[in-house]
Amino acid sequence: MVFEHLPPAALDHIIARGLLIEVAPGETVLTEGTRGPGLYVVLEGLVEISCPTAPPAAPAPHRGAPEHDGPRPLSRASTR
Repeated sequence: MVFEHLPPAALDHIIARGLLIEVAPGETVLTEGTRGPGLYVVLEGLVEISCPTAPPAAPAPHRGAPEHDGPRPLSRASTR
């Protein structure tokens, strides 16, 4: 897990400022050339990363949520 080595206070700091969002399959989260609002962490599911301006190469990679023992609630995160 990405944050497993953070002290609890640092993790609480990140969670308190986060927003929990759900994205539908096929929905675009960020578009190349635009500035994103912050950091995205995939809690479950797959992400397709594509770069339309890059030269053709191998198929776009798919990234999934890290393996862990199940969902972990972000109790202090706001939902939008």
